[in-house]
Amino acid sequence: MSNQECMTMQPLNEILQNARIERGLTIEAVAQQLNLSLEQVAQMESDTIQPALISPFERGYIRNYAALLDIDKSVYEPYFPDVIAVSSELLSTKRFNYPAKKVLIGSKLFKGILWLAFLLGLLWIGMTYWPGLVEVEQAVDALQVHEFLPLKSE
Repeated sequence: MSNQECMTMQPLNEILQNARIERGLTIEAVAQQLNLSLEQVAQMESDTIQPALISPFERGYIRNYAALLDIDKSVYEPYFPDVIAVSSELLSTKRFNYPAKKVLIGSKLFKGILWLAFLLGLLWIGMTYWPGLVEVEQAVDALQVHEFLPLKSE
């Protein structure tokens, strides 16, 4: 962008501020909708902003602010000549088709081992807290056998 073009362009902060005022929004409402602090929104609208010196995060804030105000990207992209596609959308990593490794909990082997440990734990609890059940069953069987034995007569 040449110096002549920079001189004729309306400052970015004025574009943002005028669009906000046209839509009847306050700085507080914008800050709340963008999840930014009042100072960050006020900084974007201040005349001290220098688009060539701002960080990528701040460019993202400006992009989101412009999207909130329905400002076309062709209006604010010229302020960032050294940056490719300031207004590009965030893309999913699924488009690259990278193979995703399953985590340990997702494998069938791990699930099988987990079930086996669970069942062994239940068995251990059963044997620990109900040891008398086996003895009671044996005692009942012994009583039934004694009941049917003939009594000795004297």
